[in-house]
Amino acid sequence: MHEYRSEAYGILIDMPGQPKDVLPCPVWSTDGESFYLLTNNAGVLRRIAADGLVQRARLDIGRPCSWLALSSPGRVVAMNSTQEV
Repeated sequence: MHEYRSEAYGILIDMPGQPKDVLPCPVWSTDGESFYLLTNNAGVLRRIAADGLVQRARLDIGRPCSWLALSSPGRVVAMNSTQEV
């Protein structure tokens, strides 16, 4: 396990993979009970429960990603190769 640290969002957890692969853009769920982390090269979006820091869901996007954001319809992922969100 590796430490992932995001000082801006107050998140410090251990998770599999290399910390350099986790993009510095965690997004909280609307209910505040979990947050989302995105890896750049693997294109994996993870939902982590705030209580216990357990991975609750995983989505393999299958393409390199560059950013994760929250919009009014939901989470938005920017993908490098297709230059789209």
